[in-house]
Amino acid sequence: MFKQIFVVLAICATFGFAELEQVFDRQGQEFYLIPAEEYNLVRHRRRAERIPTDHNIRGKLYGRDDPNYGEVYGGRATYTHRPSDSQFSVGGERRQRGGSKIDAKGQYNFFETNDGRGTIGIGGQVSRTNDGRGHHRTDYGALLEGEYRF
Repeated sequence: MFKQIFVVLAICATFGFAELEQVFDRQGQEFYLIPAEEYNLVRHRRRAERIPTDHNIRGKLYGRDDPNYGEVYGGRATYTHRPSDSQFSVGGERRQRGGSKIDAKGQYNFFETNDGRGTIGIGGQVSRTNDGRGHHRTDYGALLEGEYRF
């Protein structure tokens, strides 16, 4: 299925959707909707104007064709508390042949060295796997983790 979607997108891009028009202003500068120099200035200005925050949320969705499981679709969301570098994440995956998997994991860093290069934290994880034939397996664990960056 991924191959068919890719072929359709490639054909659409070839026949006119990906055509760029070259534009010149009065001074002879080349434009593709906005000049490259202005684009870099605006991009750096936006980075400088971002509101500093102690919280970060990231997410991703994916799909792939696996030889053992067929088409596999999944996603993951991760929350990070920046001052302590603590994280919590939730994910899930659905397989065409072979069931599904969901998991959650977290880590709380309760100690940080004075120079900020070392941390000690505690964490845990739990996952539940369904093999598609009615068998379920639940895995869980806890950890104490230390890290020092040289």
